Amino acid sequence: MEVSPHLENPKTNLIKEITYFGFKVIETFDTDTQSFGNSTLTLFGKPFSST
Repeated sequence: MEVSPHLENPKTNLIKEITYFGFKVIETFDTDTQSFGNSTLTLFGKPFSST
């Protein structure tokens, strides 16, 4: 699993970019922390090909 620890970008832009390549959003978690401000963790899955 690859993790992008830091990205200065609205979460909707990143989600659109990743889903464009066939990934599906499984779950998104949002939090507001004192150290980092608004943080989002999005779990993606890619459907398996039958070929």
